[in-house]
Amino acid sequence: MIPSVLTDQLITGVKDFLTTTFPSSTPAFFDMMKDFVDEKGKLFKGPYVSVALPFKKGVVKTNLFPDILDDGFKPYYHQELAFQRLGNENPKSTLVATGTGSGKTESFMFPILNHCYKTKDTKGIKAIIIYPMNALATDQAKRFAKTISKTPNLSGVRVGLYIGSSDDNAQKSMSEEYVITDKQTLCDNPPDILLTNYKMLDFMLMRPRDQKIWKHNIDSDILKFIAVDEIHTFDGAQGTDLASLLRRVRAKLKVKKGTIACIGTSATLGGDTTEPIRNFASDIFDEEFDEDSIVKEYRIDANEFFANNKDDIIFYPKPNDIEKLEYSNYTNMSAYIEAQYKLWFNKEDTKIDVDDIEFKVELAKKIKNLYVFKLLLKTLDGKIKSREELIDAFIRTMPIKAGDRFFALMINSLLALTSWAKNEKLGSSYPPFLFVKVQLWLRELARMVSTLEAKPKLGYDHDLKSKEEIKHYPVLHCRDCHVMGWGGVKKSGGTGELINDLDLFYQAFFSNDPRVKFIFPIEKTPQNITGKIYYINQNGFETDDEERSGIKVFESNNIDTKGKSHHHCPFCNAKNSLTILGSRAASLTSVMIGQNFASFYNDDKKLIAFSDSVQDAAQRAGFFGARSYQFTIRSAIQQALDTKESVSLNDFSKIVSNYWKSRFNNDKVYIASLIAPDMEWLREYDNLARTDELNNPKELIELIDKRIDWMIHSEYGYKSHIGRTLERSGASVMYVDNFKTILDSLLNKLENEIELLRGLDKQHLEQFVLGFLIYLKNSGAIKSFHIEPYINTGGETYQINQLKPRRLYMAKFSPSSRNPNPLTDGNIKEFDKVSNKSKNTWCDRWIASNFVNNLTLVPDTKEIFRIILNELVRAKILFEIDVKGSNVWVLNPDNLFITSNTSEFECSVCKHKLTVAKNQAEIVEDMQCLRKECSGKYQKGLSIDSYYKQLYKFGDLQRIVPKEHTGLLARTDREKVETNFIKRAKNEPWKTNLLSATPTLEMGIDIGDLSSVVLCSVPPNGANYLQRIGRAGRTDGNAFNATIATASSHDLYFYSDPNEMMQGSIEAPGVYIDASAILQRQFFAFSIDNWVSDEQIEQSDFPHKLHHVLSNIKNAKTDKFPYTLFAFIDKNVEQLLESFFKLFDPKLHQGSKEKLIAFVKSNDEQSGLVMNVLEKLEQINQEQINLSNQLSALKKKIKKFENAEAKNQDHDEELARMKSEYEGLRRIALNIKRKQTFEFFADEGLLPNYAFPQSGVVLKSVIYRKKDSVADDSGKKYDIFTYEYERAGSSAISEFAPNNSFYAGGRKVSIDQIDPNTILEVETWRFCDKCSHTQKVGLEEASVCPKCGSEQFADEGQKKEILRLTSVMATSDDKSSRIKDDSDSREIKFYNKQLLINFDKKHIEDAYAIKSDDSAFGFEFIKKVNFKEINFGETTLVGNDISIAGKSVPRSGFVICKSCGKVQFGKPTDDGFKGDNHAFTCEIEDKTEAKNYFESLYLFREFDSEAIRLLLPITSLEIDDEKLHSLIASIHMGLKLYFKGSVEHLRVGIYDEIDNVNENSKRYLVLYDTVPGGTGYLKQLIIDKNPLFEVLELANGKIKNCDCEDGCYKCLFAYKNNFDRPLISKNKAKYIIDNILKDKDSIEKIESVSDINQDGLSESMLEELFLSKIKSVATTFKKDMVRGRSGFIVEFDNKYRYDLLQQVSLTEDDNVSVYSKADFIFYPKNNKLKPIVVFTDGFAYHEKRVDSDSAQRMAIAKSGNFIVWSLTWEDVNEFDKAKPNYLFENFLISQELNLKVTEKYFAEYKKYIDKTNFELLLEVLKVNDYKEFENFSLGIIAGYLKAPLEANNFINLIPNSMKDDFDLTTKYFGQKIAKYQAKLISFANFDDLKQNNLSNSVFIVSIDDNEEFDFALWSGVLRVYNLVQFNKNSLFVTSKGVENKIYDEIDLLPNISKSISKEWEAVYDDVIDDTVKELVKELSLSFEISIPSVGEELINSDGVTIAEAELLWDDYKIALVLDESDLQIDGIKIFTLNTIDELKNELQTRIV
Repeated sequence: MIPSVLTDQLITGVKDFLTTTFPSSTPAFFDMMKDFVDEKGKLFKGPYVSVALPFKKGVVKTNLFPDILDDGFKPYYHQELAFQRLGNENPKSTLVATGTGSGKTESFMFPILNHCYKTKDTKGIKAIIIYPMNALATDQAKRFAKTISKTPNLSGVRVGLYIGSSDDNAQKSMSEEYVITDKQTLCDNPPDILLTNYKMLDFMLMRPRDQKIWKHNIDSDILKFIAVDEIHTFDGAQGTDLASLLRRVRAKLKVKKGTIACIGTSATLGGDTTEPIRNFASDIFDEEFDEDSIVKEYRIDANEFFANNKDDIIFYPKPNDIEKLEYSNYTNMSAYIEAQYKLWFNKEDTKIDVDDIEFKVELAKKIKNLYVFKLLLKTLDGKIKSREELIDAFIRTMPIKAGDRFFALMINSLLALTSWAKNEKLGSSYPPFLFVKVQLWLRELARMVSTLEAKPKLGYDHDLKSKEEIKHYPVLHCRDCHVMGWGGVKKSGGTGELINDLDLFYQAFFSNDPRVKFIFPIEKTPQNITGKIYYINQNGFETDDEERSGIKVFESNNIDTKGKSHHHCPFCNAKNSLTILGSRAASLTSVMIGQNFASFYNDDKKLIAFSDSVQDAAQRAGFFGARSYQFTIRSAIQQALDTKESVSLNDFSKIVSNYWKSRFNNDKVYIASLIAPDMEWLREYDNLARTDELNNPKELIELIDKRIDWMIHSEYGYKSHIGRTLERSGASVMYVDNFKTILDSLLNKLENEIELLRGLDKQHLEQFVLGFLIYLKNSGAIKSFHIEPYINTGGETYQINQLKPRRLYMAKFSPSSRNPNPLTDGNIKEFDKVSNKSKNTWCDRWIASNFVNNLTLVPDTKEIFRIILNELVRAKILFEIDVKGSNVWVLNPDNLFITSNTSEFECSVCKHKLTVAKNQAEIVEDMQCLRKECSGKYQKGLSIDSYYKQLYKFGDLQRIVPKEHTGLLARTDREKVETNFIKRAKNEPWKTNLLSATPTLEMGIDIGDLSSVVLCSVPPNGANYLQRIGRAGRTDGNAFNATIATASSHDLYFYSDPNEMMQGSIEAPGVYIDASAILQRQFFAFSIDNWVSDEQIEQSDFPHKLHHVLSNIKNAKTDKFPYTLFAFIDKNVEQLLESFFKLFDPKLHQGSKEKLIAFVKSNDEQSGLVMNVLEKLEQINQEQINLSNQLSALKKKIKKFENAEAKNQDHDEELARMKSEYEGLRRIALNIKRKQTFEFFADEGLLPNYAFPQSGVVLKSVIYRKKDSVADDSGKKYDIFTYEYERAGSSAISEFAPNNSFYAGGRKVSIDQIDPNTILEVETWRFCDKCSHTQKVGLEEASVCPKCGSEQFADEGQKKEILRLTSVMATSDDKSSRIKDDSDSREIKFYNKQLLINFDKKHIEDAYAIKSDDSAFGFEFIKKVNFKEINFGETTLVGNDISIAGKSVPRSGFVICKSCGKVQFGKPTDDGFKGDNHAFTCEIEDKTEAKNYFESLYLFREFDSEAIRLLLPITSLEIDDEKLHSLIASIHMGLKLYFKGSVEHLRVGIYDEIDNVNENSKRYLVLYDTVPGGTGYLKQLIIDKNPLFEVLELANGKIKNCDCEDGCYKCLFAYKNNFDRPLISKNKAKYIIDNILKDKDSIEKIESVSDINQDGLSESMLEELFLSKIKSVATTFKKDMVRGRSGFIVEFDNKYRYDLLQQVSLTEDDNVSVYSKADFIFYPKNNKLKPIVVFTDGFAYHEKRVDSDSAQRMAIAKSGNFIVWSLTWEDVNEFDKAKPNYLFENFLISQELNLKVTEKYFAEYKKYIDKTNFELLLEVLKVNDYKEFENFSLGIIAGYLKAPLEANNFINLIPNSMKDDFDLTTKYFGQKIAKYQAKLISFANFDDLKQNNLSNSVFIVSIDDNEEFDFALWSGVLRVYNLVQFNKNSLFVTSKGVENKIYDEIDLLPNISKSISKEWEAVYDDVIDDTVKELVKELSLSFEISIPSVGEELINSDGVTIAEAELLWDDYKIALVLDESDLQIDGIKIFTLNTIDELKNELQTRIV
């Protein structure tokens, strides 16, 4: 491989892929994609280059192991250090931490082998080597075998590999390739070296049959070494398990401390100190590791590398050599290398063989003398540098003037020679000269948008700044005609704005929402297309066509007859062809993979693609294989064609088949290379893949030949113009010949019969006919055996998909995808029509574009084509077929030919590309464009050999055979995959050459010759990254690595600067010994160790198979296992505990010991260890009994069905299905019977399982395959295969949910059944609506929730059926279940899940709290907490809300058959319910009867664990979502620092507790352990008050010491918080932690944090509730970036649109004189409205601060810039409830309020009078202006005006700052109402009232906060001020506020007799005369006088303008003019400046 060149090729290929996949025929978009792919850093980062210099050689001259190593072996320096520590008589414990390819294994292998050689005569195990993975152990075993076999002195040294299940080819002796694997042999004669994994080592300590393996080691010092490979992977809880296991080994063998050498190997570690890793190793091994115990790698630097090279060859290529440097000018790798060698060494005339190994060795020596090579290595300096950096260095240093491309090619060339060179022979091979690694980063095209402008620019939505001048929209692309446009959403009844909300658009697009709109930029109006044409500006609004900034667009009519939107192209009518522009990771990866395998610059055709999910790995394996097949078959077709000039379609498939049969000369190779992925299910190929053998290949070859023939038809036919086809790449084309023979007769007939075509010339007709024939060809209208039944039935896909033989070899036809489309004159829906009344056809358009331009009249399409078609049929160029009474025309294949002699044309207008045969090029020149609606003509294009054309013609034909490599594979399956991959020969193309792997393949497995690794997403951390890319380049030193960045926050973070990931290192792991749950499992194992040893237990006493144990349980045989074990434990429990504790002294804490004692011994609360084990066994026993009953019932049913006399037509098929179901159940029962006892105990979490600590959920997948004729004729119709997959409960609750898809084993299966064995376990629970409490129905019924007191708890609606998820099933057809390339990502369903957290307060052990005036923080340890994670069904917006634990959402549940467990679709109570999905064992008779189904079944998982509950100072620190998630991230980071290792098993949840007295709520963080029972980690954090603070301090220290701006991966960011990334802020975390820690010295011990008197309501919880309520009533509610920060876009009634922000500070900059932080602000899109500031207040907190609240609210209202609105908890919580459960003091129904007066001002007052604050807020949010509320406010004030009122009645309630505005002698009219502690005062100046002037009236809302007041009063006061604030002179004050003068800084009554409204202000500004201005000011004070217009013309009855009115009241017919002349106009009373007083009096009389 030449990675430098290969990378360049792939970059070019991906760019070409994108530009050819998304070409544009729309002029505005012509260059958009090209500009995008060429923009630096957008699509690619890199390539990045590194050249690893050699490791430093050892300095000791003597051979340290002369007995086993020859003198030629020269160790590296780090190996030498390891040899010195491990190779003496008293070896020292050592850690080898070196990189990939450094010889880590040899560092310990040779010392161990040397010791074995010296002690050859001593029997017993001398070394145990433990591996984290079987694959790694197997790989290392081969290395041991090879080393021993070639070393004579090691003859007799025996190595045993003891891993996993049975080995069919177990080795009983050592060989060159294998160590001993036969377990019986190993036990009878123990090996010197034991290789194993920690699970099997655990079993060997316990199982009776394995005890002999230790016979020589017990009570001896024979064991000298214990090694753990890849020790850094044993982090956290896994490390605890390993530490326990190694202590048990010591106990078993009675090994004394200090007598063995402990060895650990690791990848290169980061950090400045070795102490963390040494401490970790000490904890693992229970041995000390000194400072010299760490062995690191040492490499030489550039100076050392060049030390002996004196000569500098100062010769290099020159700019005029650029064509020789260009790699694309060569047809093979050797030719390129030869040319580069001659360039660099001036050997132009020298004849050389570059493939000769001697040349490669000599090249290595020569290249070191090149001056430029030295420059390259010194520039790299042992680091990773981008090629751009290298180019810059070369430009600066070299005396050459050239462009970047020249230097890039020069660097590629130099690196290519470096890759080619070899070092001197070492052993049997020639090591690479240097290790060249090239890394490339690529970003997927997800969430793509382009600017709305004349020349759109493509970009990523993620990259947009918060405020863009031009709006961006998603891009639509037609895959048929390549038109491009924008997509958006228009709301019905809205403003007409095209909304660019991307999430809203995606949701609407994929749900066919009619609000989706597609717009296309146009230059001229399209013809015969329905739609709307208008101009649109850059902000998405329609504009006038005169507006220069507008873009002329066509908006298609994309609504179907059902009112749904469709995705058909409006221009070419192609069905569902409009797609959203983008290319996801899987698609881009498949492109790179295909090109990687095809490139001859890559001679290592293997690759690993890493994914982080087992399902992603499985899905991508299938996708890569299916997608790459097109590439393979195109190359096969083209390369066969290139051997011929031109071939007929009829002969071509035979030519292709025969060409490759001849080339391969092997049936197996031919079949495996050319079989389509969707044919791999065929039995014969399946047999080849499994056994490497073919039984009867003839039929399979015939099917493959047919598929090749069909691929040729489709490739050159209906698929020829979509994607990177042979035609579009210009490689070859199919053309219609012989049509010229009809031209003369056709011309004659057309001129004679069509009058309008007289004068038509032959050349024009020739173009017309050729264009028509090309159209037919591109439509797939070709007569073919393959589609004959499809055409004859009018397009029935059933004919292809379901019937033989086509279903065996053809790809499926889909109704939604493009299929062959012949031409018809009838009404055949699936076919194209000649002419159509309802819409313009292609034929109509072709006639119009060719004939209409020069004609006045339009010719008849049918008539013209009748003549043309008849002539073409007569000449046998077409066939005419009768289909259902209509004519259908298809091309005669006798006239179709394929050629590689092509010419390429391009449309002059739309740039449509057309490839034609060179012999028809003259005809095509100036031919009309084939695209509908295009008026352009074809012009000869510049013929350039495209990238894909070259690949098809010269690329290697290499079929990609992918297989997944994940932890879900069984060992035998995984090892077979690995073996096939490693040993795959070139003539074995059916074997795997691509592994789609999860991190299980990260570690040091020698996966063979591998040079390419692709990461399908960015790994979690640098360690994962280094290990993954380290798989490549181990053998030949050359590595290509590509990383695809997805759209996740994690990936994009590292894509912005890949160096941070590429330079990553491995952090030291950590281990926590006091992990209680792990200790429990280890204690049970330890008990078995001792039982087996002490009691001399035989295998017969301890059954290997579980079914024997179950038999003992069933028959209560108490003298058999497990009862014998139970008796031993009961008898020796004290001694066992004491001995177990001694293993861990002094590291085990007393609390951990006590917890283990409590677990082991039974008590009132716990059943104890023995009973726990017994219960698990009884459960599996019952499952076995149920299965047996089912099998018996089904067998009877089958027999009855077989003997039935009346047999319907489906009898055989139904019987076969019943038998297949029986077979599936039988296999499941058999699997239980075959289970091994130890495996069962481990799977159930009773013994260490070294996997996931929680019990798993099992998917039983049944695959059936019809026995087709290509298989056998045994009579059975189905083959049955069963598979079991187990997932941790936390994953399975979603992954295994009903109707979800699961990807594994190359298949996608649908979960269609709950295991019927578990259906009987369905229970009915009550759920509390307010808290997490649940209660099983049937126990004592409670009238209220026992925990929070909710009365809703007793409601019938809170009773729900629920089932613990333990086992599910999927039954699938083999062919359809195979993963295809129909989707580039997994189908993921979303479920409504909720975690319910419950505990009894008696389990609270320790609690602490900080008690201070401004903070309330506390924490407590709860030793037993119950966690229930419940799946409430698929996420939906449909259905009634069900409230559970404070969350109210629709919860649909799952519809499940009560008998068989099958998943149903629809509700059983619905009329259309079918209930047609059942197992054959189902016993229900009426499938539609609702009672036979669980209509809404919930699924759950449950575990008990330990937790710490933290009460946060939510309100005092104003903790919002961002602060909360920032704190959670800090806690996770602090925990990792505290425990010095992985804490992945610890999670943080949010828990709300309801106070059952006042119904208030507190919000807590719950830090919990996901390991059932807990690991003990959390208990350690609360041994006293300090550790938890230490966690926070460690986190805070890390945060403060990090130099990032606001968060990075060195501090808070982590892979696990990827989805919360937008909410995580380093600065906010620091703020919270600082505030918590400042009072830590005030910590006190308390009973429980529940007792802390915090705010009655968590403010953040109330805010969250408010958002949920708004969401429930909004028509749009979307989280987005608004106003530069995270917020929401909200819309009501599809009309009233707002930006919504949380936690907004209001300051003097906002004209708000008293600072406050608003909980929410609604910013209206309507600029006539004001922003609405919303406060959500909890009474318990705000009753104490109502004075400051009133000042803040008034300051906001008086600013003139905002409306302010106050809500209470009850306002929010009770909204939308049928029976709201709260009261407020309603001052609007007070008897003091005169509602008749109120009605005068606001007639509709009744609709608001009883509404709550929340309901009133919604009304305010749904207005276009505030006039209605201003009138309502005035009506309230006027309604309270009742009688004369003296000033001393209210003067004391008025703030000091405004008292001077009121005179005690002035007469006032009003009323003062006192209601408990509240006072309402409404008053007005009596003189104003006499003139009906209320503009100066004042309304005061006052509350006496010197006394206590209740909630109802407070809520009523807030409500009335919310309403009266619309009067500018309203006040909200309190007694304390007035006393403390807190209102003095507010301009309280700025408008009292001073200012005027905005409307009057506009009048004031417009008038000219000062006298009129004064009049306007005076008139503005009256609310009743209407607003006059200014400057209106006064026109008399003759229509003559006689004057201009300064003011005109058109409604009063009154005018004021400045002219003093005597004017008269009929109907209008005119006043002048001299009669202003009369004017005022007149206006007063007009007011009603």
